Amino acid sequence: MSSNTTLLGLNLPQTGGDSGIWGDDINNGMTELVEISLAGTNNITVTTDVTLSITNGNNSSSFSSTATNSTVAQYAVINLTGSRSTTQNIIVPAYSKTYIVYNNTSGGQSVTVKKSGGSGVSVANGEKAICYYDNVTATDVIKIASSVVTASGISGVVSATNGGTGVANNSASTITISGNFGTTLTVTGTTAVTLPTSGTLLSTAALVTTAQGGTGSSTLTFPSGTVSIGYLNIPQNSQSTAYTTVAADAGYCIFHPSSDANARTFTIAANASVPYAIGTVIQFINMSSSNVTIAISSDTLTWSTGGATGSRTLAQYGVANAIKIATTQWLITGSNLT
Repeated sequence: MSSNTTLLGLNLPQTGGDSGIWGDDINNGMTELVEISLAGTNNITVTTDVTLSITNGNNSSSFSSTATNSTVAQYAVINLTGSRSTTQNIIVPAYSKTYIVYNNTSGGQSVTVKKSGGSGVSVANGEKAICYYDNVTATDVIKIASSVVTASGISGVVSATNGGTGVANNSASTITISGNFGTTLTVTGTTAVTLPTSGTLLSTAALVTTAQGGTGSSTLTFPSGTVSIGYLNIPQNSQSTAYTTVAADAGYCIFHPSSDANARTFTIAANASVPYAIGTVIQFINMSSSNVTIAISSDTLTWSTGGATGSRTLAQYGVANAIKIATTQWLITGSNLT
């Protein structure tokens, strides 16, 4: 008299029994079941829910390595075919076993592999998945590998070497871009974006509101080269002595206070020593009763009134703006300027 194993239904001949039929017990009741459990394929045309069950082996069993529409649960590969318009269930026994499931059906429908009464896992149309009945933690079928990777299926960390950022989804991340590449950054919701402090930003097409420190313009386009964003006001550099401008004075006002009752000379540095960018503006204000001489060192300072060159005199309450118009040439204009 024989019995069978629980998980694969293998025949267990009784010691001393089955005299003369041991070969059939082993070949039919064990060897063929082991073969299909490791490498057999069950081709199932899905027309409705399919329930698979453990079929016990015996000395007269017959298990083909390739079956068609078999309900034997021991097969390693389940190849699902047929045209489907709805999702169907593949119900497997509640025993620990691995299945390779190929949803080869047409119609774009998924199939659900589960135990009876369970929720199981979905295998998408065209997907090949390794499904496993987990009787330790999940007590249902789980999917442990798939031929399909979707964005919604990634919940952990994807390293940079695998094409990710190295951080978990929805965590703070740093993206480094090296080289002259067009890059699109899509931001949804309320997200803080920090732009770099070095490098050249050619353009940005985002809408930055005034409340966020922008202009409200939908497109901000910058010329090629380094771009410096100026001040909303004019910073003041008060001087009560002879003074020659420095690089930091670009966009500044050189201020002569009324408290300094002495004539002073304020000199615009030569391009050879301070190469201001073309378009740089330096403002001069004189509040003192003593005149300020605006001079230039070796380069050319042209008065916009008449085109005379050389130093200019700025009287009390005078305001003058000097604009760099060429590498070694400045144009000056203003009130109380002679």
